[in-house]
Amino acid sequence: MIESSDVLLERWKKQMESVFQDVGLDLQLLTFTTEKNGRNHEHTADLDQAIATLAEVYQVDPAASW
Repeated sequence: MIESSDVLLERWKKQMESVFQDVGLDLQLLTFTTEKNGRNHEHTADLDQAIATLAEVYQVDPAASW
């Protein structure tokens, strides 16, 4: 079973701390709020645009091996 989003987020933040430090990024960038809950099928327009772009690329050559 998939863990709660809070547990997954904290685990991800812990893993990303060293990456951020290595490249000199402010750890405050890891602090954010989410607008939507993807697990409840709530998404921003950014996802719609990303899916449209991916679909467009796929349609260029549907037989391509990705």
